[in-house]
Amino acid sequence: MEVESDHFVVKTDAAEALAEKAVMELETMRMAQLAAWDARFDPPARLEVVVLRNQAELEELVGPRRAPSERVAGYYTRGARSRAVTGLLIDRHEPSVALPPLREQAEERAWLAEAATLRHELAHHLAGQVLLRQPRWIAEGLAQYLAATRYETWQGRPAAVVGPTGGNAWAGERVPAAALFAWRPGEPGARYYASSWLLVHYLVSRRGPAFADYQQRLARAEDPAAAWRASFPGLDPGDGAAMASLDRELDAYVRSGPHSLPRVFLPAIDPQLRRRQLAAPEVHGLRAELFLLSPLGTQKARSMANAEVAASLREDPSGLPLALILAEVGRKGDSLRLGRAAAAARPDDWRGWAMLAGGAAGRDDLRAERLAALRRAAALLPDDAWALNDVAWGLFESGASGEALPLAARAARLAPGNASVLDTWGAILADVGRCAEALLAQRRAVDLLGERATAEAAREVRDRLERIEAQCGSASARP
Repeated sequence: MEVESDHFVVKTDAAEALAEKAVMELETMRMAQLAAWDARFDPPARLEVVVLRNQAELEELVGPRRAPSERVAGYYTRGARSRAVTGLLIDRHEPSVALPPLREQAEERAWLAEAATLRHELAHHLAGQVLLRQPRWIAEGLAQYLAATRYETWQGRPAAVVGPTGGNAWAGERVPAAALFAWRPGEPGARYYASSWLLVHYLVSRRGPAFADYQQRLARAEDPAAAWRASFPGLDPGDGAAMASLDRELDAYVRSGPHSLPRVFLPAIDPQLRRRQLAAPEVHGLRAELFLLSPLGTQKARSMANAEVAASLREDPSGLPLALILAEVGRKGDSLRLGRAAAAARPDDWRGWAMLAGGAAGRDDLRAERLAALRRAAALLPDDAWALNDVAWGLFESGASGEALPLAARAARLAPGNASVLDTWGAILADVGRCAEALLAQRRAVDLLGERATAEAAREVRDRLERIEAQCGSASARP
């Protein structure tokens, strides 16, 4: 079952009523987070969410529990360009999230309340569409801050409030402010999370106007360091005395808690839901993608994915539901053969041409056929950021960056918080000589590298930035 609203696409093997309940809770949590953050923001992109029916199905994807008392709550990933990477869930055109199993229960919001992974990653999803530059401390601190948002009934009306706000929320060793500002994108740092959250909470509570100005600058894609100095002229991260003063203020803020932030009333939520049954070939294709990005280990995950691909092909021999992954599971021959057949039989379906192009990749003798297929796919593509990104990258690899540029730009508009999409856009912009825009796109891609990005994917994005900087010299990365 698939249930789609304005901001979410929920795919589940649970009952339709529970799928609708999931969408309503997600829409409510999204509105609550935006209200707690800044009511002026209302980013449009949809988040794809996969909800599994029971714990056993979740464990099939992530592996068995190590102890009987251990419980897998959910998992998440932002995929790399190939999507065939160790991760936590698929990323088609927006980040995707796997949730804990749905349960019928009396408590209306208990299901979402326990989905801490979702709340945190939903905040990343929202912020990634608004803050076009994101230092690591604000990316994780804001996600922690918004993940603590709860919605409740207040004075008979639904309201959002941020919590908890007491000192216990930031218990443990506090990382100095100077270290937070030096935290590089993609660098592991679980110990930074609580301190980043504290800094964001403090700035919202005690330095609200300056913090709002800083975020507006990031939303205009200004350089983060210059934006901070402009919004907080007395708190230069390079000034040891200023950082020591900020640390004292943060310590005092913790001691003075708990801190009450105002509740914000929420408007009524009445999303228009669209429902459809997922066909069996689609379900198998989705499961194949889940296995490709599961943390099971490459060999086992690839084996499970191939079993799902085979099941999908038995149900639909055309292979069209597997258009973007068939070559990635080591079946380039099938991708080429089926792509040719689908393109001939259904020339108005972009998936056949994309499948053909994937099967022809890396073959010098098929370079012209691949380029022609990519061009046909490009002319037929829907507003699907991942499909746009995939075809744009193929055109770039084929030396047709001028044709790839409008596709990459569309993908970046649809998924402004996706590092892979921005990486494609940056590479193509650099290739056509638009240096200032290329620098900005690539620096945004580096900003958005999360800790879950594979080392190989992160290195590719950073290395491309270095090459663009070398190529573009003194070109200014203008907002």
